[in-house]
Parts: sequence; C-alpha cells; structure tokens
Amino acid sequence: MTEATQKKGMSKGCLIGIIVAGVILVMVIVAAVVLWLNKDDVAKFGVTTVVSFVQGEVAKAPPAGVDSASYVAVCNAFTEKFKADEVDPEKLGVFFKEIQSIPSDSRVDSVEAGMFLQAIFDYYPELEDMYVPPEMPEVLDSTMVAEPAETEQ
Repeated sequence: MTEATQKKGMSKGCLIGIIVAGVILVMVIVAAVVLWLNKDDVAKFGVTTVVSFVQGEVAKAPPAGVDSASYVAVCNAFTEKFKADEVDPEKLGVFFKEIQSIPSDSRVDSVEAGMFLQAIFDYYPELEDMYVPPEMPEVLDSTMVAEPAETEQ
C-alpha cells in the first residue's frame, strides 16, 4: 500500500514556482522587445529628462558666469531639435558620456553648466550662436601690465 499512496510528479509548490518563474521570464522578454522597438522614444525621453533637470537647476539657482535666460533658450532649442530629428546612436553615446557626471548631485555649478553646454554644442554646433555669455568685468592682472622700458645709460 505504501507504493499506491506515494505521489507521482512534482509537488504543487514546485509546480507553482516553475509557472511563476516562466511568467516572469516571458514578461522580461516582452519588455526587452518593446524597449528595443521603441529605443528612439526611450532615448528621447531620457535626454529630455536630463535636459529639463539641468535647465531647471540653472534657472532656479544660476551659477556664477552663466546667463540663465540664454542657457534656458539653448536648452529649449536643443530639446526641440532633438525631438524632431532621428536619434544618432554614436552622437547620443558621446553626449551621455560627456554629461554623465552632471546629475550625480542635485546642484549644477558653473563647471557642470559649462560641460553641459559644450555637450549640447558638440551635438548641435549651430546652437552655439544662441548662447551669449554674461559680460565679465575686466580685471587687470599684474602680469598684464606693461613694464616701463629700461633706458640705456
């Protein structure tokens, strides 16, 4: 009788585990295919998100040496051009490599703002004419002052 009472096959827990793992695997494959088919839209969303973050930080607290109105105008023009154009994977890779350290903290300083502008200008060189840097006061350095000419005696 002990042979008749023994169960054959997998236990219910094991069967449920295999089914759940299979469903998760199918969901991951479907998600990967959907992302691959919409990779341009995902890239545009990512770039738009980063640009709006940096643009908002510069508008909220402009770093020294950055004209926030001109900066925001360049960011808006970049976003519009980027959304309208086809995504170039090589240029996009270089763009993200140049700006990858900027959103690491929640504050954008003048160096990061300059790096971001340079990345934008590398992607679309024609936007460089839109940015007008603020006027900097002239500072005379002692190395720039002409020394009096020595007279021969």
